[in-house]
Amino acid sequence: MSRIDVNILKQIGNDVGMDMYDSLIEIFISDSSERLASLKSQFENNDLAKLKITAHTLKSVCAQYGAMGCSAIAKDLEKMCVDHPSDNETIGKTVAQLSDELDEAMKEIKEIKI
Repeated sequence: MSRIDVNILKQIGNDVGMDMYDSLIEIFISDSSERLASLKSQFENNDLAKLKITAHTLKSVCAQYGAMGCSAIAKDLEKMCVDHPSDNETIGKTVAQLSDELDEAMKEIKEIKI
């Protein structure tokens, strides 16, 4: 199953041109890696306010690049930070799930040729 909606990537390529597309994919990967590291650190430090903001950002960025599964998990994580802030076990599992899914999505997006 594909983790990336290729139609969204094609639209990005059409909108910005292929030269810029490659740069945007590199930025997405770099930025997502940094945000993922921040997410893990924020969880370890029990900083749910920042964790919620990072999850919110990842939700939007992932959707913009067609990583819809990552976006959905980030949305769930953001909601958990508000609705169940003391449920560290579930939040931790969701952080791990988002980390795994985003790692795989970043690998996949590198391989997609539009």
